[in-house]
Amino acid sequence: MVLDAMATTLIIAAVGISSLLTVNSVINHFALIRPNPARIASRVAILIPARDEENSITSAVKSVLDQELLDQFEVVVLNDGSTDATAEKLSALTHPKLRVINGEPELPQDW
Repeated sequence: MVLDAMATTLIIAAVGISSLLTVNSVINHFALIRPNPARIASRVAILIPARDEENSITSAVKSVLDQELLDQFEVVVLNDGSTDATAEKLSALTHPKLRVINGEPELPQDW
C-alpha cells in the first residue's frame, strides 16, 4: 500500500514536471526576441569561403543576401581556386551587396 502511494506520487510529480517543462518551452518559443539591430555593428561584412562548391554556392549566397536583420552589409565570397563550376555560378549572381574574390587555382611554388 505504501508502495502504491509512492508510485502514485512519483507519477503525479513526473506528469507535473513534464507539464511545467512543456509550458516553459511554449512560453520561451513565443518569447523569442529578434536581436536589436541597434546593438549590431552598423556595417557588417559576411565572408563565405568556397572551394569546389558548385552544388551549394548559389543557394548559400542567396540565403545570406535574403537576410532581413542587417541593413548595411556586404557579402564577400572568397573563391579559393575552385576547379569546378563555382566561379561560373558566382559570376552569374549579381547583387549590389555581393563581391567575389577569385583565388588562383594552384598555390604558388614553395607555399
